[in-house]
Amino acid sequence: MGTLRFMDDPTWRHVGSPQYPDHDENGFCNELTLAASKYILTGSSHVYGTNLVPVDTWPIRLQREGVPIYSASMGAWSLMQFALVSQTYLKPFHRKLVVSIYLGFDVYATLKQSIDVRNGSLFGFVRDGDLKLGMDWRPRQARDEAVKKARELGANLEEALRQAFDLGLQDCMPVIADGAEWWIEPHLRLQTTDLSSPYMRRAFELCRSYLDVIQTNCTERGVELEILLIPTKEAAVFHRAVGQQRGGFDGDALVDAERRLAREFACHLSAAGVRLTDLWTLYSTTPVGDLFDPIPLEGHPSARGAAAIAQWVRREHFGL
Repeated sequence: MGTLRFMDDPTWRHVGSPQYPDHDENGFCNELTLAASKYILTGSSHVYGTNLVPVDTWPIRLQREGVPIYSASMGAWSLMQFALVSQTYLKPFHRKLVVSIYLGFDVYATLKQSIDVRNGSLFGFVRDGDLKLGMDWRPRQARDEAVKKARELGANLEEALRQAFDLGLQDCMPVIADGAEWWIEPHLRLQTTDLSSPYMRRAFELCRSYLDVIQTNCTERGVELEILLIPTKEAAVFHRAVGQQRGGFDGDALVDAERRLAREFACHLSAAGVRLTDLWTLYSTTPVGDLFDPIPLEGHPSARGAAAIAQWVRREHFGL
């Protein structure tokens, strides 16, 4: 068995293993040391670079282009861990902290993971009533089981997804956009962005609390704080699929829910005096194929997409 990528932690929930190949001494994926950096970047899988080799991730692309940035990012993290990063890794010699928030998971995960580590938490934001909140993942579990069974019988991933789609299972949907077929999981993304649900409304309240912690930590260290919102592949696909076959799902509702979530962040951060940027300006104007691969479902950017994001972030956050 090889070295595990993640390790359980009572306060962080999980951290990267420093022994894992391509990780540094802190368990992150970097070619620049923390001490040599001028900027800190934190985020979840879309920043860490899930499904990409390290040199194709957009933080390492920036490092190789001479941007002295250090990425303290990890797959399946949330704003809880981002707040811990601001307490642990942010130093007075840093000029700026950029917190990247993936709209399709990070808000949902903030409540879930805060509950998971409530006994070891440094913040104490979780209430007793939060333990009663939750989401129904059974449809997605049924899809995963069907795909796994089809793969075991010899189907490739696309064939397995199509079989699950033909069975009427959720979140394995092909949608035509920009003249090509894209596989997405829209029910999940609508669940994890729709603020009309009690779970997501409470999760967003927690996000605001953690953002306040992050801002305080930055202020105490004399570090500038900026927030980067990362949209979903699902919203990008449905936006580009206007007037085309849309897979029998109300894509407008998904895009509207995600944009409302972005506006809520913008309102909170504007009142706090924190600068916000939104990758929607890139995603909404770029062909889907320049950002994503048709499969897998998780919706992480392709190597080509990471290159586009690197250039956008370099311009918008570092003025280079």
